[in-house]
Amino acid sequence: MTGKPIRLIESEEAVHRLSVVDSPAWYPGLTSTSVVILQPGEELDEHSLASEEELLYVISGELTVESAAGRHTARAHQGLLVPTNTRHRARNNGPAPSLVILHQLTGAAP
Repeated sequence: MTGKPIRLIESEEAVHRLSVVDSPAWYPGLTSTSVVILQPGEELDEHSLASEEELLYVISGELTVESAAGRHTARAHQGLLVPTNTRHRARNNGPAPSLVILHQLTGAAP
């Protein structure tokens, strides 16, 4: 895995990023938001996003994201901001299900 460091962000910044898309005027700022439930031990496959940052916001439970830059864990009301082109995987290492919002800027610029 390669990429830039993943950053742990607290609720206020995460909510701001979920509600405001910073994009140039020529790009409509389409967003993709999904909600996933990960059972204990369940993981999302390793991937990277070529043109998007990804925010993984934990509503309940916990989520650990691993990249070449290290391992980071977010708990309820925290988020992990994964930079563009950062290979990473996410896993619920906790004892209870994790409810997570996955948020990213989608589509290619015209």
